Amino acid sequence: MKIAIMDAWLREVANSEDTVTSYKLGVGKFLEYCGCSLEDILKEWDAVTTYKEEKMFKRKWSRKVKEFKATLNFDSNLTKGSTNTYLIPISSFFRYTEIPIKITYNKKSVVYHNKDIQREEIDSIIKNTPKIRDQAFFSCMVQSGLRPIVLSRLQYEDIKEDWENNVVPCKINVPKHKNKGEYKSHYTFIPQESIDLLRKYWDSRFGMNKNPKDKDLLFSQPKEENTPLNIDSESGIFSRTALRLKIAVKEQYGKPKAIRMYNLRKFFRNNIVDSPEIDSVDCHFFMGHKLGMNDEHYFSTQNVEKFRKKYD
Repeated sequence: MKIAIMDAWLREVANSEDTVTSYKLGVGKFLEYCGCSLEDILKEWDAVTTYKEEKMFKRKWSRKVKEFKATLNFDSNLTKGSTNTYLIPISSFFRYTEIPIKITYNKKSVVYHNKDIQREEIDSIIKNTPKIRDQAFFSCMVQSGLRPIVLSRLQYEDIKEDWENNVVPCKINVPKHKNKGEYKSHYTFIPQESIDLLRKYWDSRFGMNKNPKDKDLLFSQPKEENTPLNIDSESGIFSRTALRLKIAVKEQYGKPKAIRMYNLRKFFRNNIVDSPEIDSVDCHFFMGHKLGMNDEHYFSTQNVEKFRKKYD
């Protein structure tokens, strides 16, 4: 059975469900603007036989892409970075089908940086976050260095071994299929502070001192067991708490927040490397970053106890 061009393209280039969703959104908006399908574009390209026809095809579709880009740029609700998320999948499709249409992305004229958040501020946000689930989520994020989307995918089986043996720091395994895109499997740790908050959250969810089942998510939507947390909602809870405590200030609409949930990963990155035991490669491994070619070749993760001691 012939595979639709959309499916064939995404199978080749998309490394995660998030990428599939993002690419479908971006290319879908472009196709809606043009009033055609990917098959229509490919059929038109396959019909090109002469240099003159190729020139006319390239001129036509280059113009359509530029016009589409202009409509995005006129949308005041989209930042330049957000506009590029619609252009990137279009460029990817043209490369995949070897259609010679070059797309230029918007250059960011201003680079925004997250403000450094202090330990006392993090402690205050966690303490004053209303729900124990969110307290535990923020604590695990800042003390493990995990991306929020990855943390939301993890299940009890990923923490079970150390958890049931009361090992501290407790190792969290991150399998490749739960990681971001093409990133590989790795592991990190959480200390007693996060363990205590997670235990308290699980007590409210499963009953006193009862552990989840292997396939239960570490964190779940209320009243929707084993439905992953909505990361945008978690980010909103973090931001509103920071605003209420006057740790953050309200930003202009459309501008990135100086204090946001991702500051927790930045705090982990900045502070864990201060330890004399941990170097930058260790830190990248804990956080699930891609390692350089040489580091990937020589870096060994077999000795878990060595890394546990480094983390501790």
